Amino acid sequence: MSFDFKRVSFFYISLTMVLVPLLEFVQNCFGETLTYHVWFLHIAGFIGAAIALFYIVDNRKKGIAELFYLLLILLYCISTIFSEDNTLIQVSFEFSETLGHYLAYYTLFYMSASLYGDKECDRYRDDILKVFIFVASFNVIPALLQIFRIYPIDCVSHTERHVEHAMVFGLTRHSNYYAVLSIIFIACILGILMFNELSKKKKVLLYLLLFISVLCSLHTFARIAWVGLTTLLLFYVIYLIVAKQKNVVFVNENFKRIITCLIIFVVISVFWLVVLDLKTGEISEDYNNMVTVDVSSTENFANFRGFLWITSLKSVPTHWWHGVGPDNFRWLLYERYISGEEIWLNAHNLFMHVLATQGIFAMITYIALIVVATIKTIKNIHINNPMYLSIVAGYVASCMFIWAVSSVSIYYWIALGLCLAVTNKKSINT
Repeated sequence: MSFDFKRVSFFYISLTMVLVPLLEFVQNCFGETLTYHVWFLHIAGFIGAAIALFYIVDNRKKGIAELFYLLLILLYCISTIFSEDNTLIQVSFEFSETLGHYLAYYTLFYMSASLYGDKECDRYRDDILKVFIFVASFNVIPALLQIFRIYPIDCVSHTERHVEHAMVFGLTRHSNYYAVLSIIFIACILGILMFNELSKKKKVLLYLLLFISVLCSLHTFARIAWVGLTTLLLFYVIYLIVAKQKNVVFVNENFKRIITCLIIFVVISVFWLVVLDLKTGEISEDYNNMVTVDVSSTENFANFRGFLWITSLKSVPTHWWHGVGPDNFRWLLYERYISGEEIWLNAHNLFMHVLATQGIFAMITYIALIVVATIKTIKNIHINNPMYLSIVAGYVASCMFIWAVSSVSIYYWIALGLCLAVTNKKSINT
């Protein structure tokens, strides 16, 4: 039995990208306790994994993408087997780390990584970019309305503080999650503007979307936003230095356009940073709180995140190779959990959370995958668009302070897979 796996992958990726925010919108309209998009991803994970595993076995595929895909699934299963409390692993409105969700992440990565080798795959990747822009536009509408305290939807953390400062949360449950999501979309918009020949109309529309997206991102008043924006700037500065050293023809021929786009991005970011900080003082206060740390109280770093990171590290001696189990971070805070005190469901750090819940081998695999994506992008710098790696960089930098929910993480895994999808033509010209 044979089928067009790459075509199926394209539709699987596109439908997931579109349906998750749509279901999130429906969910927010009808009740914050509903979990439409969460259940969709849980079910989609099993369906996608069945298709991908059948394709790997049927075609005896043996590559780096297959290696990472199977290893990630294996490490998750091992951590589940040795989980401290399997009853905590469930589909929930808060955080869901079920097998279905991780299968969805890893399958999106693998299917994205498979989109290479012919012109049809080039078209699929171009169409995925269009889906990114559609989803970015769809998400920015409620976010923009929230700046003016117009709330077409509600969310779990829609508190008096959100209303007082008009903090943006978009379609998500918290302003922090929208901050990460906005960084992903801003990276995508920047990449399209820098590396594509566009009509004047498309340029104007994309710059307008960039202008609004940066505003909405910073209007979350989350450190994640300005950390992410700074990371994107540093990423492209480093990329241009490397590209010039390697004499990349496309960069040399379009250097003026790329630099102009980067300058416009910096001007927009600085403008909104200054305006919002003069208006509220929230951004400078947050920055000062983060950098002026009392050495004697490391646990209080970044709004108590230091405590969560230390808690993650304390789990290593006894759970170093398998972790405490998915969705079991609260088990590490068991005394707080049973006493009814406020607890945290995650480590508020991508790598610390993976280390605590799935063990050191899983954390190493996560890091190795990012390193491989980076190396592959650099080695193919003459033909590959660095936009997808910029999405990965922005997401990882933002997730130094948070563990993103499923409706945000899916875009990271898609971008990570596309970093591995080496093209046969100059994709930066498409």
